[in-house]
Amino acid sequence: NFSTILLGQSIEIPHKMISSNTTINIPIFIYEVDNLESIQLTIEYDESIILAENIIENPVGILDDSYFFITNTTSIPGRLDLTISAFSNLFSGSGMVAQITFQSIGNLGEFSDVTFSDAQINSDWQVPAVDGSIEIILEKLTITGQDNSGIGANHSITLGACSDCNDGWKYGEDEEDYPDPQGEYTNIHFFHSEWLGQEDENGNICNQTNFSTDYRKQHSFRKLTAWGLRGSTGNGLSPNISIELSWDSNKLNSTSSNFQMFIYIGETGYDMQQIENIIISQSELTLNENNEPNIWV
Repeated sequence: NFSTILLGQSIEIPHKMISSNTTINIPIFIYEVDNLESIQLTIEYDESIILAENIIENPVGILDDSYFFITNTTSIPGRLDLTISAFSNLFSGSGMVAQITFQSIGNLGEFSDVTFSDAQINSDWQVPAVDGSIEIILEKLTITGQDNSGIGANHSITLGACSDCNDGWKYGEDEEDYPDPQGEYTNIHFFHSEWLGQEDENGNICNQTNFSTDYRKQHSFRKLTAWGLRGSTGNGLSPNISIELSWDSNKLNSTSSNFQMFIYIGETGYDMQQIENIIISQSELTLNENNEPNIWV
């Protein structure tokens, strides 16, 4: 899908998000081109955050075999060059002419513009060009609840974001809480009373309020994203035993001030990048007086 509708002959790179240490294919779109003879592009980016590995030529086949490509991703750090040309069977219209494969090498929250320093279509250097960007975001994080004495069974939940996910309930994306064991246990889950009875895009009806996974749409660091947690203990576990909530803080490592992640117990916040666990009382697992989670990430 085209991310922006432009009037007249133009070219665009969209805004995209990527998780740490992964790759993504960023499309290059052209719009309303008449008899495409040539495209000449120079694209610049922050080589400390992302790295161009490859240019995929004509990925959806809108150009025929008369077009040839000249690509260069290695000569100058933070820059790539692309030339497309043909002399017969010229294309007219709109579509994707190439994709750039970028690898994320920066920190969570870091952001690289992907800009046209030169953009020509049919030797027109004044063609409108829409720059893009790539932002590194958290893919997922698992949080585990366990009684602090290690007597009972633990319970793990996973939060995250993906390009095809949404912020509401979706069957298969947001999995219901799994059953508690026969013996002593600690249970934690994402609590969504507002999802009960909700219908997803595929016609599935939600019949739960407790979930072991909660995936969201990918959001920029400019938008606050929050997950509400609830929990319980059972099958004879003493109510006097405190509960440990733990996570892998290494997955949250970042030198960027754009990315911050806290866990709140009531009104007290803890920096999840600086610590890997907290100890709470069992009563803090329950909902507050407003029937809302007492624990928020």
